[in-house]
Amino acid sequence: MVPVDNSAEAEVTEGIRVFGMRHLAEVVAYLRAPEQFQPFTPAPPATLPADASTPDFRDVRGQATTKRVPEVAAAGNHNVLLM
Repeated sequence: MVPVDNSAEAEVTEGIRVFGMRHLAEVVAYLRAPEQFQPFTPAPPATLPADASTPDFRDVRGQATTKRVPEVAAAGNHNVLLM
């Protein structure tokens, strides 16, 4: 059992069933009647159509350190302010 917002992250681990709970009352309800709950199933990732006019990091040559900052921020789901 994990908070519902962390269900997708927990689902990455193989061999376990993940139950996302919104509040403690749901946890208690699960403990009383576990057969009424379904494990979390991740939604397929959304893909955007490729557009030749859209900038892409593959188009940037060099500047490895500068490219690394937004990559790390995106991986951690952080915001980035570019000026």
